[in-house]
Amino acid sequence: MVNIEKLTAVSQGQDDFLGYLTWFSVGKQLIKSGELRQRLLNSGLEEEWLPNPIRATDAFRRATKEIEQRKETSQPNIFKNILVREVFSDKQAVQRNLVVETVDQSGKRLSYDSQAAVISLNKSNDSITFSSDSLIIKELCLKIEQKFNIYKEHYSAQQLRVMVNKILHSLAPTPVRKNGGIYFIPSIKL
Repeated sequence: MVNIEKLTAVSQGQDDFLGYLTWFSVGKQLIKSGELRQRLLNSGLEEEWLPNPIRATDAFRRATKEIEQRKETSQPNIFKNILVREVFSDKQAVQRNLVVETVDQSGKRLSYDSQAAVISLNKSNDSITFSSDSLIIKELCLKIEQKFNIYKEHYSAQQLRVMVNKILHSLAPTPVRKNGGIYFIPSIKL
């Protein structure tokens, strides 16, 4: 039996200190942009590490893309694919359409509605409008609007991972694992 209390990875003296073993993981989460900024400053880091400011167009595209799905129908082996297609984008607006594609089990297209919903982002006031004749599609549009209002104020977990990786790589890390996630960061001698 080994007494782990007597085991050490580094000596207790500052001169013999090699560095830090660091690992991180970012789960699926959202964080408000102001809160991330404050946490970064509280940790002693500068604002330059923050991700780019959230643009309404990016939040809009993200919210609409997340709605894509495959739904079963009442008919066996027939499915409805709900897809998002960008129709146009200019300085004033972005238009994306929800497309409903009906396919059989082998993927053969049976019908295609390219304008199941027309969803527009007005860039001047960051507002969304949509039109649809289907109640189910209108519900999806309301979900898009709800997600858009969240995403235009919150950074995603992926944006956090990118930020942490940039900070980490500025410290000259050595990967401990082949797939990353655990790093050795050498001590900086002043």
